[in-house]
Amino acid sequence: MVEKPRFLKNNYSKKYDKKDVWYFNSSSHLDFMSLFSTVGNILVKKLSDEGYSVTTLQCEGGPVFCQTGASVLNPNHMMPCYSCIKFNRKFTDGTHPIVFSKNDRKNKNVEILSDDEIKSLIEPSIRWLLRGNTSDEKLYKSFQKNMLLSSKQWINYLNEMPEGRLPKFAIIFNGYTFPESIIKKVLELKNVKVFTFESGFANNSIFFSEEFAPDYNFKIRKSKLKIEEKNKLEEYLQKRRTGEFDRGGVKFWKEMEPISKDLIKKIKEYKNTASLFLNVPFDTSQVNAHYLFEDLYDWLLSTKKLVKENPSTLFIYRSHPDESREDKKLFQPTSEWLVENGFSKLKNVVIISSENNISSYELIKISDLVLVYNSTVALESVLLNKNVLTAGNAHYTRINYFKPSKNKDKYFESFKKLLNQKHEIPNNIYSDVEQYFYSLVFESSIDFSNEITKTENRKYSFETADKLNLKSKSLNEFMNFIQNTSS
Repeated sequence: MVEKPRFLKNNYSKKYDKKDVWYFNSSSHLDFMSLFSTVGNILVKKLSDEGYSVTTLQCEGGPVFCQTGASVLNPNHMMPCYSCIKFNRKFTDGTHPIVFSKNDRKNKNVEILSDDEIKSLIEPSIRWLLRGNTSDEKLYKSFQKNMLLSSKQWINYLNEMPEGRLPKFAIIFNGYTFPESIIKKVLELKNVKVFTFESGFANNSIFFSEEFAPDYNFKIRKSKLKIEEKNKLEEYLQKRRTGEFDRGGVKFWKEMEPISKDLIKKIKEYKNTASLFLNVPFDTSQVNAHYLFEDLYDWLLSTKKLVKENPSTLFIYRSHPDESREDKKLFQPTSEWLVENGFSKLKNVVIISSENNISSYELIKISDLVLVYNSTVALESVLLNKNVLTAGNAHYTRINYFKPSKNKDKYFESFKKLLNQKHEIPNNIYSDVEQYFYSLVFESSIDFSNEITKTENRKYSFETADKLNLKSKSLNEFMNFIQNTSS
């Protein structure tokens, strides 16, 4: 019989000083370490080594609901608190944890945030749990109710904490997910600096931000790439194009297949080919993406007009391969949604599902025009000398070339104009994108490859405190970031 872990009691006697930092991450799985949890624990060790008083903010059954333990189809699923507590305690020794237990739970009116403000903060996580099933109003309302109540419990817990117990700064995962979004907002209202982190674009790299990490707001280099930098970027791009690449511990491609003979035959029947590369609709990259269109689906419906007005152009709709990942499977895959909405009945339309291993890069190469909502395929397409039309906001729309059209009429006009442009991307635009992509991959994030070890099935491990090289380049880069932005 496995002994149930006992709930810790809060350490109220601990004195806090100007070097206090909180760390919180609810993204860990219940049976293995994610990349983010692994890196987070390395950072805790580094901060402690540098003289910071590190406190891990831990959930130990305080809120009635959490995203990590939730069932996608059952909002009233019993939370796996005991197994979660047991697993996470392995990695918090010596960090003076502050715990939010059931005994600390208070259900009362929240004054510092309105219900509408809270609903806005939890919306990305509800969409995540629904896996795109936003049409089920009953399911939506159930998740919203549970998450709203839990948010208020978190707010009450943090709001009643004496000012002297609050840290100088805090480090949390992502910033858009629940409960991180709530914790971030409350701490900022209390003048606590909050840093967020997400996966970088290179393997085992982490992007840190003073804002929301998934927005990838970083300083773009202005100088052109040197020969060795061009080679380094090309080597990275080649790995992406051949599927020898993972991000955040996830490998999108099991294998890559060439374009089928049937598709090549169909492409030859048309004057032009326009390929559309879709996003995962509920991903946190979509939080601020919407500009011309209400969402990804509204954009797709709008492209029907283009399909009908351009019968000599073949439109290829490519679903994101990440849709097939077990923990990201859509309630209704975008390929099925396209069929349901009549796209398959249009003669000049080809739909490629996420489970199809056809190489997206081969599709780019045979395309006359690439259409994206806010996918990073836009950057890669330009570097393959293909024109791109962007419909939504993205981190790279800071580059003028990618800025979305001012209105839908302008968008449709841009499509016609770009479709007929057969020339290569101008050198100045190519250079801008090249510089941006290099900064994004190699300069904006910190590489933790030397500090972590990946095992099978996305499981990570890290050296114990006595073996970990706390003077490594990556950890020193992390400290420089913290010290330069938290002072």
